Amino acid sequence: MAEPDLLGFMRAVRAAARALKAVTGAVKINDEIHGNTVPHLYMHLFPRTADDPFPGQPIDCSESIRRLCGRRMRAIRHGDEGLVPVRMRVRRSLEAESE
Repeated sequence: MAEPDLLGFMRAVRAAARALKAVTGAVKINDEIHGNTVPHLYMHLFPRTADDPFPGQPIDCSESIRRLCGRRMRAIRHGDEGLVPVRMRVRRSLEAESE
């Protein structure tokens, strides 16, 4: 990836992480970068809360705790708010930042 493209990508990630943190009330944002199977690049952003199942450590969804993690992720995805309103609030936050 050319350096200007990488810098633009990382600036966009930083803006998205800030918006996601503000919208979700997360105490921090974990990230993962992928792009090893097809020629493209993407990043996952994971909001971490003070009461998440893995405070102060990496998210571990190994077989022994998959049920706990699955319940937590379902609550995040399908809770009172769900992901669609969160995505909309993040999008509005990003739009406001770029104005």
